[in-house]
Amino acid sequence: MLAGSAEARTQKGDGPYSLAAGYGAAWVGFGNGTVTRIDAETLRPVSRRIGGGVTGFSITSLAAGFGSIWAATSSTPVHRLDSRTGVVQAAVGNQPGRWTGSGSLVATGSGFVWAVDYQRNAI
Repeated sequence: MLAGSAEARTQKGDGPYSLAAGYGAAWVGFGNGTVTRIDAETLRPVSRRIGGGVTGFSITSLAAGFGSIWAATSSTPVHRLDSRTGVVQAAVGNQPGRWTGSGSLVATGSGFVWAVDYQRNAI
């Protein structure tokens, strides 16, 4: 790792699974249910556990938009995180489920937050 760079430490198999940039930070989602915010100026990482200890819980996709960070997960609805702190503000929508294709499970654009709902075969 280069001097002055940020590094989040995880166990083998925990990820990272997803990445987003926005609001002065890089956001990294992990297979252990945490989201790490890495401040672009200080490179200081701050991790927040989203899953509350749920087995098999992972952050499958992240998107920045509308003043928030949106985290799609493997076993719960999409979570809206505060863009400054990473604290969960709300769980919204239906369970998106795992998607095996390339691309995001959650995205922002055209005034909406878009998420894949695998169980209902819908977006």
